[in-house]
Amino acid sequence: MEFYFPEKVFFVMIAGHLTIIKYLAIWTINDGACIISGLGFYKCEGKVAWDAVRNANLLKFAKITRFQHLIVSYNINTNAWLLKYVHKRLKFLNVRILSHFCSMMFLAIWHGFHTGYFTAFGFQLVVMNAEKEFVMAASKSPFIKDLVGKFPRLPDLVGFVYLHLLLGYCVIDFSLLHWNIYRHVYNSVYWYGHIFFVSMFLLSKAYCFFTVPVPCRVEKRYGQEDAKIK
Repeated sequence: MEFYFPEKVFFVMIAGHLTIIKYLAIWTINDGACIISGLGFYKCEGKVAWDAVRNANLLKFAKITRFQHLIVSYNINTNAWLLKYVHKRLKFLNVRILSHFCSMMFLAIWHGFHTGYFTAFGFQLVVMNAEKEFVMAASKSPFIKDLVGKFPRLPDLVGFVYLHLLLGYCVIDFSLLHWNIYRHVYNSVYWYGHIFFVSMFLLSKAYCFFTVPVPCRVEKRYGQEDAKIK
């Protein structure tokens, strides 16, 4: 049976969400077991909490509007460990993108040696950087500023749709693992995710270069977290 392109995109979206929900469910059950056993207990600034080993924040995950927000809502402990013990220790490279790339490759090796892990985490690097460039370019656009001023909830709505439409695509290779399997999926949907994020990156860079008189991107101090959910 032949499906139309929108139907294929819908199937990819649903399959990806089911994969993500599987991990969220496992981590939530694990969190409950840790709380019951007392492993989740800790004190912070005199306040008692029970989420010391929480690996998923369902409330935050339900409200995320960027892939960057996944860092503090999905696989939380792994992301925090990677930032502290891998990414920051690559400071000597003096190239942020190279440090990020090495961190992603470390994660791939940590998971295993299937090609799907390496392509998945490599693509994650592309997604994160394309998204950063777009957000920075959008923040400099008078048109978008005016539009957001009239419709304050518009960024959240657009971001929610954008993330959930593309989330499934980003886990195709992570789910199927073998190149000779997942390449057929990519071919059937014309690599739309790769095309989208590469185009986003290039267009954002071009906009900053040709229309913004000041540097579009202000690099944060090395080692700081790139994004926080406010």
